[in-house]
Amino acid sequence: MASNIIFSTVISSIQIKDKKLNKALHNYAYKLKKETKNKIVSNEGGFQSDDVVLQQKPVKDFLDKVTPHLLKHVNLYAIQGQHSVEITNLWFNINKQHNLNWSHIHLRGADFSAAYYINIPQNSGDIWFKNPDIGTHVSEIFKSEKKSWNSFNSSFWHFSPKETQLLIFPSSLEHHVKPNQSRKDRISLSFNFKVLYGS
Repeated sequence: MASNIIFSTVISSIQIKDKKLNKALHNYAYKLKKETKNKIVSNEGGFQSDDVVLQQKPVKDFLDKVTPHLLKHVNLYAIQGQHSVEITNLWFNINKQHNLNWSHIHLRGADFSAAYYINIPQNSGDIWFKNPDIGTHVSEIFKSEKKSWNSFNSSFWHFSPKETQLLIFPSSLEHHVKPNQSRKDRISLSFNFKVLYGS
């Protein structure tokens, strides 16, 4: 029997090994929390900043560091011709104990989204992605016991983030963050980007 995998959802994972930059982002997150108002979007409790200025340090340093990885992710889609990426917006998140993020998508004119993990205590909340195939949420076969979980039989897929890890995923992919069960702050930043063609 020949099995043909005809559709796929890819999530790229990269470790950004720069302790100095990560510390600068850590400090910047708390600066925003102290000096700006909290924004309520998907967050239940916790702090979410407004979109930040992309050309301001340390955000610019971070984007310069990760842009090559964004391009590598886009290249998985085999786009013909020259192309580049443009960051559309970026914000910081601080989840304290019991804080979480409800299920949501990003889009907002973007093709892809990403999350970078600045400080991740143990048990501070996995990120869960929802299978975009509606059949995986209504068909009985997906509700039955499994020998093991794989990309064919899963309605959801989750990651336990690591500090300095970057996850890149389609902006249309629905996801949520489980409650922070630790007593320490879970700090991350999120951003959206789009592909520019002919550049």
